[in-house]
Amino acid sequence: MGHTFSIFDEEIKVPAFIDAPPGTLTPAEAENLEAKRDAYVTHIDLAPTVLDLMGVWDDPRIARYREKMPGHSLLQRERTRQPLPMTNCAGVWSCAFENWGYLQEHRKLEARSWDTGWKCFDLEEDPGEENPLDLAECEDLRILAEKTFGRLPGQSSEPSP
Repeated sequence: MGHTFSIFDEEIKVPAFIDAPPGTLTPAEAENLEAKRDAYVTHIDLAPTVLDLMGVWDDPRIARYREKMPGHSLLQRERTRQPLPMTNCAGVWSCAFENWGYLQEHRKLEARSWDTGWKCFDLEEDPGEENPLDLAECEDLRILAEKTFGRLPGQSSEPSP
């Protein structure tokens, strides 16, 4: 079925590494990268990191574009901490089942087409996403999801209560 069945970690988590031979990174960049070894980072941090590796991340000529990028370079101290929308559906490809939610560091809100409500998970405490938390733990993410998507996946256009 491909990677469209859910937005659970087994379908979206992609281990990664950066091979930086000695001399590629400054000591501060190496320290910042190492500090993020076990941090919650996402693919939106990759483009800023590549631009940083190329030496253009701080170039004033791309400042207006950089301001619109939601991620942060993994070589810098700053981390992406804002809630990030997730979906398996886009205008450029169809999806067999709608799945969406929000991710903010170790908290994840998600729902699939057949779910009757949102589910909240703490990825640090429950990396297998087997024991949903009380939805109140993700209330801020639920509000964002309903604002972003307007409804639960697979449901009518009426927002959930």
